[in-house]
Amino acid sequence: MNTKIVRLLGILSGVALTIGLTAGFAMAQDAATATKAMQTQDAKDGQKTTTKTDPKKTAKTDKEPTSSTVGDDAGPYNVVGSIEFGYRGQRVDGDVNKFKSDLNYKAGPRIFDSSFFMKAKDGKSGGLFDSLMVTSTGWGADPQGNLRISMESPKWYRFEGQYRRFKYYRFLNNIANPTWLFSPIQTVANPVTGLHGFDTRTTMGDFDVTILPKNETIRFNVGYSPERYEGPSYTNYHNGGNDFWMLNNLK
Repeated sequence: MNTKIVRLLGILSGVALTIGLTAGFAMAQDAATATKAMQTQDAKDGQKTTTKTDPKKTAKTDKEPTSSTVGDDAGPYNVVGSIEFGYRGQRVDGDVNKFKSDLNYKAGPRIFDSSFFMKAKDGKSGGLFDSLMVTSTGWGADPQGNLRISMESPKWYRFEGQYRRFKYYRFLNNIANPTWLFSPIQTVANPVTGLHGFDTRTTMGDFDVTILPKNETIRFNVGYSPERYEGPSYTNYHNGGNDFWMLNNLK
């Protein structure tokens, strides 16, 4: 059951990121098309025209931009999206395990921040939902990532979901890795990993649904918070005057 939930959360993360990318590319393409059309029209006219406007009339007719009016037209919705991504290079001279234990950064592509927002136009209902917001940060080569989803149709339901992922790496040759040869308990240090180490991953989520959120008489709240922790871990234990180095598969 836990495996299926984790896979489902991974799929939802990929879908959300894909939506953000698609929205960003679509907006860029629309902007480029509009710019090209304006340039073509100016070339045909061969001249620029100016129109005088009355500031008083403009102040009366213009409206303050809101979340329902800003964005690209997508049927009954207005859509706004953005994404920041890049690639991290990495070179470590010295103790690699020390670097990974302190920072745990890796080389590779990463998404700094992404956002995707859909809002039903004024006076219209979007159908399945009136607003949808998906944000994410820290995915890819970062040691932690966060994904948040918010969706609602105010009259019927409100859904809030958050999915987080953490990578923990700890292999150090430090004080917990002693060499005791002239004592009742003899222990030989491991110069690479020490006697205690972790290379684990934690995934967790919080998902909450409110049914009839604006009903003052009756309201239903349902929530679920899954968590999964797994990965190899090394430790030592003492038995019969000897110390043994043991691998654990944490889960």
